[in-house]
Amino acid sequence: TKNKTKNMKENLNNNQKLIKKTVDYFRSKDGEFFLNKRKAILFMVALIYVLSPIDIIPDFILGFGQGDDVIMALLSIFGIFLPRSK
Repeated sequence: TKNKTKNMKENLNNNQKLIKKTVDYFRSKDGEFFLNKRKAILFMVALIYVLSPIDIIPDFILGFGQGDDVIMALLSIFGIFLPRSK
């Protein structure tokens, strides 16, 4: 039981560090979030699409159904992290 409690405390500590690193990643050098409105909306739309039961290709079609979710997630990641062309 002591090992289990110790492991749970270590996992909680690691999760807290991961959350802090994630938040710090999305901050600029000035401490402001660099995730602008367009990127935040793109992220939310992609997240809703991936989690939604309504898809372009239904998920029960093995391989292809999950493929459209993966493509949407990848496109949103590229849209968020790649610089915009001018």
